[in-house]
Amino acid sequence: MIRDDPTVQYSVHESLTEYVYVVLMPSESGKQKPTSVFFVFPSIIIVNDLQEDRHFNTPDALCYITWSNSCITNRYIIPPTSGSLSNSTVDVKLLVKLRLIAMAPINILARLKTLYAKSYDEPVISAQTAAFFSICLTLVYVVPFYVSSTTRPSPTLSRDAPSVIRARIKAVTLSCVGSTLAVSWLIIAKGNVSLLEALRFLGWWPVGFAEVLRSLLLTAILFAGPLFERGIAEGEWRDWIKGNRIPETLRGWIGWRNYVAGPVTEEVMFRSAIIPLHILAKVSPGRIVFTAPLYFGIAHVHHFYEFRLTHPDTSVLAALLRSVFQFGYTTIFGWYATFIYLRTGSLLAVILAHAFCNWCGLPRLWGRVEAGVPLGPPLVKGKNDTDRGPVYAYNQLGIGWTIAYYAILVGGATSFYYTLWPLTESSSALVTFTGP
Repeated sequence: MIRDDPTVQYSVHESLTEYVYVVLMPSESGKQKPTSVFFVFPSIIIVNDLQEDRHFNTPDALCYITWSNSCITNRYIIPPTSGSLSNSTVDVKLLVKLRLIAMAPINILARLKTLYAKSYDEPVISAQTAAFFSICLTLVYVVPFYVSSTTRPSPTLSRDAPSVIRARIKAVTLSCVGSTLAVSWLIIAKGNVSLLEALRFLGWWPVGFAEVLRSLLLTAILFAGPLFERGIAEGEWRDWIKGNRIPETLRGWIGWRNYVAGPVTEEVMFRSAIIPLHILAKVSPGRIVFTAPLYFGIAHVHHFYEFRLTHPDTSVLAALLRSVFQFGYTTIFGWYATFIYLRTGSLLAVILAHAFCNWCGLPRLWGRVEAGVPLGPPLVKGKNDTDRGPVYAYNQLGIGWTIAYYAILVGGATSFYYTLWPLTESSSALVTFTGP
């Protein structure tokens, strides 16, 4: 008992609005000095100079924490009475261990936040509900493509036709607006948070310009090989400096879809709308990274039907393998985009990373590096109402270019591995990962 131990003094200052708990521990010189000071208010708890939200059911409760390698936690309720705690059942050894709080990990208070009252550990929605809503949002994004004749391709009308692209952009824009409003209402109503906090969950605020630049740098490191091939081997770096490629790329509807409308609407739906549902369900960050992007991959499976529709001579097996491959790389990109979104909390960061990846395309994994020379205008409108890209003639370069490309490709992948965590570090992170 505290009163039986002369080396520990526990003093309480009580007022109408706050309780101050001071634990005095003996120093090496034998003199007592305060080592842990607790200020307990009705809404917060402050340990020394660190503050964290508290969820006490009553304002006269104080949690004593014992720290060990396994983060063993015990809770004791102490009435805030002045003077000695003669009626307390707190073991003095627990008070002695309070001094170890200062040496605990930085995120100890974040962990303690879920230990005050069990009712606050319960998720806002269940994981099954989050999965159900995610499926619904995926359908809301894809189904409008086939509802109207203006958005539905046919054997004579490709999905790349400008009329189809324009109609689909309008449809998915409406889907994204409605889904964002619905998820915002769910976050505010069920999560009991403010509008500003809801915007944070959705990745809209703060914008995170530093996070955007770091995410683009990280993506450029990953695509160092393709950037070398296009910029140096094919000589596009001159056009990059002059900015000629941007208006050329966005002049047609295919470019507008691939680099603007597609990244914006897909990230709004599959990151900004779906990811917060899993956070509300308290799904672990690692599980969110690897499972939530499955909806993004599934949303591209319908391309199998469209490909078969416009390529009837292609075998079913070949079309199926094409769709499986597309599902694979879109899901892998989804892992990356979800990781960035959770680590930075920036929707703009994943939108620009998405557009950058679409522009780079899949990296060359085999074959020799070649230089492409355009033989026609950038984009022309054909009779079948489709935008067609320029025709290229490819000239094989020396073997040195190929060796340099694969060396840079491997070097970029290695650098990406080591910079993934540092470049995605942000104070606006939506979740806390345990670490690399």
